[in-house]
Amino acid sequence: MEPFHRRLLVFLALPLSFLTSACLACALAACGDGEKDCDQMIVDPSADGLFVGDACGRASVRLLPRVLIGGLWRGGGEDGPCTAEADRVTCPAGAKGQVAGVVSDGKFFAVFHADEAVVVEALSLEGPAELEGARAWLSNGFQSWSQSGVLAIGPSPTAEDLDDALKARGDPEVHRNGGDELSWWYTFAGGGEMSLVAGALTSERLKPWAQVVRDEDDTLRVVLASGGAGERIAVDAGDELGGETWMVALGHDLDAMLQDYGRALPSRRRSVPAPAEAGWNSWYELWNGVDEEAVRANAHLARGILEPLLPEGEPIRIVIDDGWQLEWGDWMPNSKFPSGLDGLAADLEADGFRMGVWLAPLLVSAGLPIVTDHPDWFVDGAE
Repeated sequence: MEPFHRRLLVFLALPLSFLTSACLACALAACGDGEKDCDQMIVDPSADGLFVGDACGRASVRLLPRVLIGGLWRGGGEDGPCTAEADRVTCPAGAKGQVAGVVSDGKFFAVFHADEAVVVEALSLEGPAELEGARAWLSNGFQSWSQSGVLAIGPSPTAEDLDDALKARGDPEVHRNGGDELSWWYTFAGGGEMSLVAGALTSERLKPWAQVVRDEDDTLRVVLASGGAGERIAVDAGDELGGETWMVALGHDLDAMLQDYGRALPSRRRSVPAPAEAGWNSWYELWNGVDEEAVRANAHLARGILEPLLPEGEPIRIVIDDGWQLEWGDWMPNSKFPSGLDGLAADLEADGFRMGVWLAPLLVSAGLPIVTDHPDWFVDGAE
């Protein structure tokens, strides 16, 4: 079998400053050394939306809040004029209530205040962007083996195509329909001097997703949404529902902004974070067609690609995924691994690799004796 390799996705992060309108004057003034810090961010709420831009006026996005109720988007200035305060812009959402876009400590989110009992399906922040030379954006899949990639910025998808993409799960979502409809969790856009990074920092009640599209007049439009993927949250009259929080950044250094986003993501870890491992996993290229020959070939291919990028002596992890076993529940190597996993592991470790093995201890093939002899041990059709 010929060796395979896959691209590696790396999530990184670096600090970025956000300035409210109160600091607008100092952001535009010369810095202490007589030069502007152009990558500082200005956030200036107005009736036209939450303005986010760099201090030198090279790029900007203006976000208005909207809410999805009964399959209809409300707010965004379409139900009446919006008003601005120090940290937010608020728009009427018909008779249902008001929806606001809020910035707090550099984080952005939409919040809906209900005037009557309703069921909210989604919240969003969206609006036009100025990003000279922008021609491409990242479309990120929902799960680890979903199709993802950088796409040309195109027109908005139809409502039907967007709805299908939002509600796809499991294998249908893995292949996606090209990914033009949305990017899950985060995105970036660029192609000129400046780039945009926008990423969700929470995913507590609503699933976050983003779009970067071109309207019919060639205006660039950014959508940062929470929900719309089948969520239905009841909100009583007088109560509020907040959307998921987002980071928004504009600057000339895309890698630095992605590093900033990575560091801004909350973690459940209580100890010092460990460095991410580097290596190769058989699943993402070979699926369950993996065999010993392919593992050996790809291990050395991975070394050639990764070793120049890693600290000296950093081991490379080789993971053998689904397809090595006789059956689910019979966790012994099959004939595609004549050296056995112990022999293969010994050879890889002697060559300086670390090996990992996938298994699913709670999944068992229905025809195995352990199932037929002890059916009361198992739950049929469990997911």
